[in-house]
Amino acid sequence: MLVSLRRFLAVPLLVVLAGAEPKPLEFHVTFDKAVSDKPFTGRVYVMLSKGDLKRLPNGPAWFGTEPFFAKDVKDWKPGEPLVVGADALSFPVPLKDVKPGTYSAVAVVDFDRGISFARSEGNGYSQPVKKELNPAESGPVALTIDQVYTEPAFRETNNVKVVEVESKLLSDFHKRPIKLRAGVALPKSFAENPQKKYPVLYEIPGFSGNHYGAHAQGWQSLGSDGVEFLYVVLDPNCRLGHHVFADSANNGPCSRALIEELIPEIEKKYRAIGTPAARLLTGHSSGGWSSLWRLCYAIARQVSIA
Repeated sequence: MLVSLRRFLAVPLLVVLAGAEPKPLEFHVTFDKAVSDKPFTGRVYVMLSKGDLKRLPNGPAWFGTEPFFAKDVKDWKPGEPLVVGADALSFPVPLKDVKPGTYSAVAVVDFDRGISFARSEGNGYSQPVKKELNPAESGPVALTIDQVYTEPAFRETNNVKVVEVESKLLSDFHKRPIKLRAGVALPKSFAENPQKKYPVLYEIPGFSGNHYGAHAQGWQSLGSDGVEFLYVVLDPNCRLGHHVFADSANNGPCSRALIEELIPEIEKKYRAIGTPAARLLTGHSSGGWSSLWRLCYAIARQVSIA
C-alpha cells in the first residue's frame, strides 16, 4: 500500500518536472484586423534592442547592429500565429547565438510602402515587449501587431513651410496615390515685402534624408553676397531607396514629376523668380549624384536645368 502511494505521488511530480523543461526562444507573432483585414504576403520582422524603445525604430543601426530577424509569409491571416524562430533570416547572428540579457522586442509587418521597412506610412507594428531573453530557455514570446505607423506631421513655422502635391504622373505609374513633397525655408523679408520675388536653391538630400531637413537650413536663406533666396529641400525617398529624381522603369517618371508638377507649385506659391538662371541645385551624397546627373542630362539635351 505504501509503495503504491509513493508511485501515485511520483506521477504528478514527473509531469510537473517534464512541463518545466526549458524551451528555446521563439517569437509568436500575430497581427490585428485593425492593421489589415486581408491576408498579408510579404516580410515580417522582429527587432531586438538593449535599450528602452520609446517609439518604433527606423530600422537596425548601420554600425553596432542589434539582432533582428525576418520571415517571408504568404496569405498570412489576421489572428493567425506566426513563429519567428531558429529558421528565421537573421543578422548579425542567428537567434540561437543572441547573448542572454534584457531586451525590448518589437514586430513589424512591412507593406513595402517606403524606404524603411519599419517606419513607413501604413506599416503595422507591435508595442515593445521588454523582458529577459535567453535563446536556450526563454520559450515563446508573444508579439501582437496592432499599431499602424503614421509619419509625424511636418511642423511648419513662420519661415519653414511644407509643399505637398499629389503627382498625377507618379500616381498613374504606381496605380495608387503618390505625393511629391518639399520643405521650404523662407527668407526674412518674405512676409515684409509681398511683392518681392526670389531665386531658389534646391537641395537633394542623401540616402534616407527628406524634406524635414528644411528646418535645419532656414538660417541659410541669405547668400554670402546678401542675396536672399528660397531654400527648398526635396524628398527623394521611395520604396526602393533613393530615386535620384530620374525617370526609370522601377520608380516611374520622377524627373518629369519634379519639373512639371512640384517645381511649378513651389515657385508659384512662394514667389520665385521662375527662370532657369534663378535656380540653383545642390545635393549631398546620393543627392550629389542626383544633382550631377541633372547637370549632365541638361548638357546632353541642351536644355535649361530645372
